[in-house]
Amino acid sequence: MVIGLNTVMFVPFLKDVEKSAVDDELAWLDSKLAAAKASGKKVWLLMHVPPGADKYATAGNADSNGHITAATMMWEPGYQANFLTTISHYPGIITLTLAAHTHMDEYRIYSPGNVVQITPSITPYFGNNPAFKVITFNQDSLKPIDFSMQNYDLAATPLQFNSYYTFSTAYSLQGLLNDSFSLLYPALASSNVKQALYRGHYFSGHNYSIPNPNTFNPITDTNWPVYWCGIGNMGEQELIHCVNTYK
Repeated sequence: MVIGLNTVMFVPFLKDVEKSAVDDELAWLDSKLAAAKASGKKVWLLMHVPPGADKYATAGNADSNGHITAATMMWEPGYQANFLTTISHYPGIITLTLAAHTHMDEYRIYSPGNVVQITPSITPYFGNNPAFKVITFNQDSLKPIDFSMQNYDLAATPLQFNSYYTFSTAYSLQGLLNDSFSLLYPALASSNVKQALYRGHYFSGHNYSIPNPNTFNPITDTNWPVYWCGIGNMGEQELIHCVNTYK
């Protein structure tokens, strides 16, 4: 079962959206997950705005030590809490979650066993190279096991999409992709090699030596804790604590 969730309604700045409309959508999600469970189906969950923090906006408010006192969140906290509660009632039902919005090659562990892959953007509006993923699935479980990334390096000649990297090869991780993402999370803090790969992949290989007025600030050693903690900490307070205690 493929479920498309309108998470644009969940963002904080849409004040004209009635809370009842979001409540209705989350109740609808609960009913669809229940139906999938009852019929023995697996779910692919699609959304635009992912849960968790706006990492770029949050990193921009970090002090010279990389510490933060607040985080800019993607969703209204109450909506996120209700969503996560709903998801917790159906362990193992969702086998794939895809989101977008940030334009970057990133992921977030939004609940135990559930990872949202954020697909990079075709448009380079935020300074990223255009890119897209080709995902490989296990036919029996309908769970993703790998992906390859194609990017359009705006600094290269000729201008065309080329193979950029394959996840399993780059990070030396095999098996179900959600499990691999979970294993990769602590490794990004302990392995300088894997961290450097992730930081380069984040903007789909964009070269910061080339001036671009639309380019986001690059990930640095100072703001890295925001980007790393944002993978596994969906709540504002837990994110702040993670960032300010990162070593």
